[in-house]
Amino acid sequence: MVLKAMKLLSYLLSYKKVILALALASSLFWLMFAGTKLVGPNGRIKLDTSLEPFFSHDHGDYDLFKATEREFGDENLLFLVVTIPQGRLDLNFLLAFKGLEQELNEKLPHLAKTRSLLNFPSQKGPCVGHSYFYHPFAGAYCEEIFEHYQRQMACFNQAPAAKEAEEDILAGLEQAPDSVPESSLTLACPEGEAQLNPKQLAYQTESLVQSSLERLSADPLIQGELVGKKGEALAIVLKTSATDSQARHQTLDQLEIMVGDWRTQGWEIYYGGQPREEYASAKALIKSLLKVGPWSMVILLLAMWVLYQHSMAPAALLLISFAGCSWAVGFFALWGGQINPVTLVLPPLIATVGTSYVIHFISQYFQVAAHPELSQDQIILKTLERVSLPLGLALLTTLVGFLALLFSPIPAIRDMGLFALVGIFFMAFFTLLLLPCLLPLWPRPQSGERKVGAWDRIFTWSGQLIATSSKGLIYGWLGLALLGSLAAYQVKVDAQTSSLPESSPVRRDRAYIEARFGGTSYLRLILINQKDKVTSAQTLVQLAKLKEWLARFPEQPELKLERLYSPLEYINAERQGLDGLTDEEAVFYLNRLDQRFGVRFLSSDSKQLALTLRLKSLSTGTFLAFRDQLKQELSKEFPGLEHRITGSPVLAAASADQIASSQGISLFLAFLLIALILSFLFFSIKVGLWALAPNLVAVVTFFGMLGLLGVPIGVTLSVIAAIALGIGVDDTIHFILHFKRNLYELKEEREAIQKTLRAVGKPMVYTTLVLAFGFGTLAFSELDGQVTFGLMTAFTLLMALFANLFFLPALLIRTRFVVVWEYLTLRYTPEFISSISLFSSMNIHESKLLTLVADTRDYEDGEIIFRENEPGDDVFVILEGQVEVFFDARFHGQDRPITCLERGQVFGERVLFPKANRMDSARALGKVQLLELNVKNLTDLKTRFPLIAVKLYFNLAQNLCRSILACYRDQDHQAPEQVSEKRDLINALSRIGRKGPSQRKESRLMAYYHRWVVDPINRRRDFAHFDHDTSHFMSLIDQILDSGEISYYQIILIKGFVHSELTLSQSENRQIERLIERIEAGQVQEVRPAFSNAFTDLNPRQISWLRENFEPKNLPSQSKLFVQGEFGGSMILILSGRIETRLETGLGAPKVLSEYGAGDFLAERALFVGQMVRPYSAVALTDTEVIFLSPEGFQKIVKQRKRLAAQLAFNMVGFLATKLRRCILSVYA
Repeated sequence: MVLKAMKLLSYLLSYKKVILALALASSLFWLMFAGTKLVGPNGRIKLDTSLEPFFSHDHGDYDLFKATEREFGDENLLFLVVTIPQGRLDLNFLLAFKGLEQELNEKLPHLAKTRSLLNFPSQKGPCVGHSYFYHPFAGAYCEEIFEHYQRQMACFNQAPAAKEAEEDILAGLEQAPDSVPESSLTLACPEGEAQLNPKQLAYQTESLVQSSLERLSADPLIQGELVGKKGEALAIVLKTSATDSQARHQTLDQLEIMVGDWRTQGWEIYYGGQPREEYASAKALIKSLLKVGPWSMVILLLAMWVLYQHSMAPAALLLISFAGCSWAVGFFALWGGQINPVTLVLPPLIATVGTSYVIHFISQYFQVAAHPELSQDQIILKTLERVSLPLGLALLTTLVGFLALLFSPIPAIRDMGLFALVGIFFMAFFTLLLLPCLLPLWPRPQSGERKVGAWDRIFTWSGQLIATSSKGLIYGWLGLALLGSLAAYQVKVDAQTSSLPESSPVRRDRAYIEARFGGTSYLRLILINQKDKVTSAQTLVQLAKLKEWLARFPEQPELKLERLYSPLEYINAERQGLDGLTDEEAVFYLNRLDQRFGVRFLSSDSKQLALTLRLKSLSTGTFLAFRDQLKQELSKEFPGLEHRITGSPVLAAASADQIASSQGISLFLAFLLIALILSFLFFSIKVGLWALAPNLVAVVTFFGMLGLLGVPIGVTLSVIAAIALGIGVDDTIHFILHFKRNLYELKEEREAIQKTLRAVGKPMVYTTLVLAFGFGTLAFSELDGQVTFGLMTAFTLLMALFANLFFLPALLIRTRFVVVWEYLTLRYTPEFISSISLFSSMNIHESKLLTLVADTRDYEDGEIIFRENEPGDDVFVILEGQVEVFFDARFHGQDRPITCLERGQVFGERVLFPKANRMDSARALGKVQLLELNVKNLTDLKTRFPLIAVKLYFNLAQNLCRSILACYRDQDHQAPEQVSEKRDLINALSRIGRKGPSQRKESRLMAYYHRWVVDPINRRRDFAHFDHDTSHFMSLIDQILDSGEISYYQIILIKGFVHSELTLSQSENRQIERLIERIEAGQVQEVRPAFSNAFTDLNPRQISWLRENFEPKNLPSQSKLFVQGEFGGSMILILSGRIETRLETGLGAPKVLSEYGAGDFLAERALFVGQMVRPYSAVALTDTEVIFLSPEGFQKIVKQRKRLAAQLAFNMVGFLATKLRRCILSVYA
């Protein structure tokens, strides 16, 4: 599929101008289409700044909220608060205040009604049902004090006009008395009052005003609601009839103008409420859009200019960003998306992420263009070939991060995830499509020797640090992640939707209003009687108890209960309490509240009673605790009724809960999907998780930073983790793929890390800086939520960069991995598999994985593979070609051929585990391809692919067994006669105890070799020195006695000396005696190479399993395990004790061949061939315990305990490699 896509793209690139024209035209079309959908008739961008996008519409709380609004109306009120000068209400101030209210009613569009102390109905007195400022004047009818005053003043100023008005009123009464307003039923200048002069009238009116104020001060429905708690301010509550955002904005536009005018006249006015919050957020959104979009683009274009020093770089980015964003905005409009505080971040996000793709493409283009032999078209195609796959994978992981957001129940987050996904896809698409069309317009980079710059020195130093301190870096990053996780426990979730800064006028006005009138949040308590009406006297009595409980509820710093709006206040005013209240009275009072006071508590079917609790809530957690207590109290006081709690605080709390859950779900999904992609990509769950580890550390650090700074997670911040995880993995993939390519060339992890850092470190830094600055432009936003989102995203991406530059390489040094397309490029056939001895019993899939875990090397004709006397620990398998093995002329006078090896044969296994010097040389005959295996490959293989490891170790063990047999055939078992004083030493060396690697202080898996080979000694040189200078023999004995350890190689040297000397000096005899004494006392032990013990890296549970499933056999001392010449079909594993092998020669006493101890394998060939003739006898020297392992028994281990089988086979290979090495050393000795 990839090849077909490349062919299609290559074909399209032959029409570069057509592609550019079509891209530009289609982008203009989508941009114009989006304009018709996202811009209103008045030229304003359509914005959704309501609470709707932040609440789940699939949640029961939301359904209840909307149903309650439909039944009882909404609580989206506006509060206009006027400060009282010197805190004293008088006639003049109230007249001016009335003028403000009248102006609001006349000029404010979509205003349904206003409520203030001037029109709040009184419940007692002669003018019940009218405002407290109504008074019964002459004629025994009620007239407003202010209207009466103004009319009387008009009598003095315009007497004729007053008389004419009186006649008009009388005429109107004769024609249609019911149609004349009550306030107009007063005659213009009634007798008795005309004698008052203006000063007297003002004094009289002031007295009436103060009397009214005294009466209303006792009304609990006014104090703290329409009059400030301390009487320092008055409020006008506005309810609008606007049903859409456009109408609400018209209302708020006019109100903002009017408030501005009043303030210039000297009024101290504040206004607030949810409608104003939404209105201010809309204005801030537009300002942010106009600031963030251009600034982000300017920074991105400037970054491209700085990076490439050519105008084509920013021009290319501008065109690609225009195309990608236009298509994304077009689809956004087509889908019916709404711009809200969360989706606002889409334009800079899409452009910023797309810029990283452009940078990676251009950087790869420069690397390919450095080859002068390539034409321009070849450079483009080669760049596409190299960049398409990593860019596609980076795109895939990024899209997965945003895809995880689609599972969020919050609409704003879902919309952001969906359209970010679409936009980033289009940015990547146009990067691959348009850049190849634009790059030919760019002057071709000059090839030449690359200069070493500051970045190279920095990354060289970084590579050296990683190579020498990889373990420390890993622990350091893990420690940082631990600290971050501890700090993350302090993170709180808060669904407060206001993102306006503290310094904004809206927040300032709200703080003023809440300080004087209390909170502006409303909680509705719905009492429901499903069987009958809720209008019973008992309900009202219990309601009184609930009100008392709320009054006793302790005030908290983050929660304050202001007032419960219920029918009790109105009923108590008329009845003086609820004593003796009947059900009929309760129905009467409840039904007439709406008609008389304009308040509604009953539903249309009288089965629901709605109470409203006004409060101030600053913390979601505190509110949830209060809600739980309130539910318990409602259940206690109203046992026969159902109850519901709804309102904006409930939705905010539900949203907070959804944010927390969706945060975890989206992050888990992003982690899971990306881990699956990386695991498939690298054929290993372990490597997939390791590739994610740096980005997980960055995410944990992000949460830790939130906890340290005390920043709560809101709707906007909840998406950062999934986004950062998806974007941060891009750098991870680029790094790993380049590292894999360099490792294939260099065959050494540390060198590959150095080269990878120098190659991709700079693009990684630049792309991350571009991303950080791109998101950082949100700091110019007018909304705090956007500012925090931008800065925290930039911080998280920078942390991911440092983790990918220091943590990821430290991990990669310690593992090997396979890449999926390398697997696909291997063209193995069954015939090829059958020709390779180490692939025996493997299928094609297993053979490919083995090849990719190991190293493959290509050699030209005559090229040396390794040389004699060089240290090594590699075994080679010939995949193609021929290899000649020979003795080197440097040691033998001339090259002396030993053998010629064909495809499928194995060589070099003599030094696999002991890591000794090579005993011969090898070179390629013609072109040769080799598969190279070392201890690190083998160790990694048994961890990742244990079944493949078992088959490989089994095949390798068979090869070693064949080599050991060949060595034994060449070995002369008849040692020369020795003088008596030397025979004791030879016998002592044969009885020497063994010291296994598990008893030494060394790393469990990485200490492959023991120090007995740290200082390689030229075998022939040492033997020559022993022949002519016995001082070497003396110093060697001293070294052994001082350390208490002797290697098999030292044993061979001593035997060689013994065989070469006929007489010993007195000092040499003393040395031999000292050595014999130490050996007999057990103070000198042979040190065995690592992995030559069957129990190496086996845990006690595995050893117990072996004992349970393969019954051990106990042998008394001097009893025979088996006899030479008998048949046997099992390998023996010695659990404890010592066994000696003896060869019956028929010439007297049996010849002692070797001695085996705990952890040794015996008769290992039986595991491969089954029944065989025992070539020697085995006798227990001490009480011994052994296990018999037949081929069938070993297969049982493979089926039931594959990791145990892999480790056991691995140890057997180490044992056999050591055995082969010893045999060869004996031959040389």
